Amino acid sequence: EVMYAERMKVIKQDNVHDDILKLLPDFIRYVVSSAVESENKPETWDLDALNKAIEMKLLPQGSDFVTKERASNWDFEYLLEKLGEEVVNVYEEKIERYKEQGVNFLDVEKVVLLKNIDTKWIDHIDSMDQLRKGISLRAYGQVDPVLEYKKEGFEMFEDLTTSIQDDTVSLLLKAELRKVPTLQKQEDPNLQTNQEGSTVRRPVAKKKIGRNDPCPCGSGKKYKDCCALK
Repeated sequence: EVMYAERMKVIKQDNVHDDILKLLPDFIRYVVSSAVESENKPETWDLDALNKAIEMKLLPQGSDFVTKERASNWDFEYLLEKLGEEVVNVYEEKIERYKEQGVNFLDVEKVVLLKNIDTKWIDHIDSMDQLRKGISLRAYGQVDPVLEYKKEGFEMFEDLTTSIQDDTVSLLLKAELRKVPTLQKQEDPNLQTNQEGSTVRRPVAKKKIGRNDPCPCGSGKKYKDCCALK
């Protein structure tokens, strides 16, 4: 019920831009936390690894957002705040850039979110089915299968929602659209328009095969000794 309600909410909305922006803080915290050893000790941070993680998931390559000066003067929470502002600014600039090219990136946001919901929801149903088939075995370990099914199912559902949110934000922040080149239609030189305006194939004169030429059938014999005799 929760997933279908969320899906219908996305479908009915004109755009999901505000919803996407609300997902950014948690995703930014996750990316930064995964790249630092201790949130309270900036002096232990590997700035190269931190910037690499930021540029892989949040900002364009070469941003080098966390400098030594910033690391020495900012605490963890302030870093998240300033990084969040930068991520939002860069993302909004990308939306405007595509708007100038005639592309409504807000439509892209909606398509990406719906695609992630549908794909991951199907995978989740399959995983729940596998869990249901094997949950009875927990009884051998003196564990109530029903309680374990509820517990593990709830944890899997939480992982599902987190995965939808993180994958959606990550893709939207880093993805760039590319215009697919259209193939130029080549006109057949053997086609011509007749008096009725219909297109017909122009008759092609066949090259005459000499009697001493190699036979076109590929036998290796001369034409006069092969197919010419048929």
